[in-house]
Amino acid sequence: MDEIKGYLSIITILLGIQTLNAVSDNTSSLFTEVGAALSILVILLVPIFLLGKAVHSKLR
Repeated sequence: MDEIKGYLSIITILLGIQTLNAVSDNTSSLFTEVGAALSILVILLVPIFLLGKAVHSKLR
């Protein structure tokens, strides 16, 4: 259960970053690029990690 809270907190922070990028016109380009890159990495890597974890637990 603690891992789920960690994943949800990461997703919430990244959602806040993307919301700030969408709403604020004064956001720097570096912040926008870093926030977008982190969000894309999390969106791609977390499901792969969770799938691998589920498969690994079934193989044990």
